[in-house]
Amino acid sequence: GLTGGGHYELKIVDEDSKININTAAKGLPSARLTEGTQLLGLFAPPSFNPMFEGRDADNQFSDRQTICGAIVDWADDDEDLYGCDPRGASDSKGAEDNFYQTIGLGYRRKNAAFDSLDELRLVRGVSDDFWSTFVDPDPTDPHKRVLTVWGQDKININTANAQTLLTITCGEAPDAALCTDPVQMMGFLQAVSLVRSFTMGAPLFQKPGDFVKLMEGTGPMGAMLAALGVTPVKFKSPSQVTKQVGIKSRMFSIYAEGVVPGFKRTTRVKIHAVVDFRSASEIGDGFGGLQNGGGNGNQPAGQATPEQLAAIQAANPAGAIVYWRVE
Repeated sequence: GLTGGGHYELKIVDEDSKININTAAKGLPSARLTEGTQLLGLFAPPSFNPMFEGRDADNQFSDRQTICGAIVDWADDDEDLYGCDPRGASDSKGAEDNFYQTIGLGYRRKNAAFDSLDELRLVRGVSDDFWSTFVDPDPTDPHKRVLTVWGQDKININTANAQTLLTITCGEAPDAALCTDPVQMMGFLQAVSLVRSFTMGAPLFQKPGDFVKLMEGTGPMGAMLAALGVTPVKFKSPSQVTKQVGIKSRMFSIYAEGVVPGFKRTTRVKIHAVVDFRSASEIGDGFGGLQNGGGNGNQPAGQATPEQLAAIQAANPAGAIVYWRVE
């Protein structure tokens, strides 16, 4: 009903396709290991070396493991300093220090889950360059965002972008040629993007183990990777890879922006909502007991009891909003 060019734009983004930096908030050693491995995989390409060799925004030297550990320590609930060394025998390197106060900042580690992605900017080593490289490369396109605080425990390999699939691979096989050779990296990114354009959204993987088989060089897509010069990967622990990934999504961001051009200015209102569908019921679930005489055997078909009517009314296929923001 708007005139003069008024319209709205809608984007739906799969949060389960991204790396969840709140994984460590579970407080389990295995959760810290998973998050640390994924972050190191994200930081792994040699082309990022200059970012970790100079001073950061706080005038400190923060290498890959230091920033990885700082992100994990912000969200986990203990007082142990996480060393972010998946290859090491120890999960921590002593007690957490008061680093942030030492450099003049008025806060300590949160030791609780991130409430929003913007909170990541408070963490050691997260500069503007870091943000635009590893967090949100293109603010106008949330599909390109790499990290999330709202995803489930597993990354959906059917919706994850090529960079995230590379991150999972390099986290569990850091010495693979794919993770050290820029040419092979580009070949992999191109191959995944090409196949995705052909399938037009159809799932590539039927089960988590299919991803391991792909990277090990088997299957049709494995042949395509070989044709592009990408050598097969040997994972340290294939079972660990399958634990990190899944094939279904339940957490989504909805970005809605209304635009109304005016005489001298254009008015824009943007709403970002994150919806959790894990507890949402399927449409029609409440009617299941009415198909064959109801639920008690003496009830006429199609006639609901008061309890069934209450269940039908309580059914909510819309999910639960866990975060929202209006600009």
